[in-house]
Amino acid sequence: MDHSTPRAPTNVTSLLLELLLTEVRETAQPDEELAFHHSIGFQLAARYPLQPTGNLEAVEAELNDVFQPLGLGTVRLSVAKDGIHIRHRLLPVDGLEQEGTWRAVLPRVLQGAYDAWLRSLGSGPKLHTTIVSNDGFTFEFRHGA
Repeated sequence: MDHSTPRAPTNVTSLLLELLLTEVRETAQPDEELAFHHSIGFQLAARYPLQPTGNLEAVEAELNDVFQPLGLGTVRLSVAKDGIHIRHRLLPVDGLEQEGTWRAVLPRVLQGAYDAWLRSLGSGPKLHTTIVSNDGFTFEFRHGA
């Protein structure tokens, strides 16, 4: 068996996603690829807008109401002196290969989505969302200066 050949996706959704993400990675410059992933996150945030409550616990609950039906895990938000800390725990995603290309892309998509959501709630232009860590199942972000 040739171990250099990627494992075949088990369904058409997974296959098409793998092909799309591979095409973007192979044809775009790194900054263009990142902008593409962030743009998908912006679209996710626009599709599921948050209500301005002024309450971090309500925002967390609202985000979990978005992620759980989609099978995209859960999020915990907390405030620290350097910004808002975001801990996104990914659950297995139905219909997608667990080790697929999408897993490397998802933190970038979520980075764009969290940035858009928090900006929609009034974060300033000097604040941005960064990926702090990624172990493949838990993604840590910080939204701050």
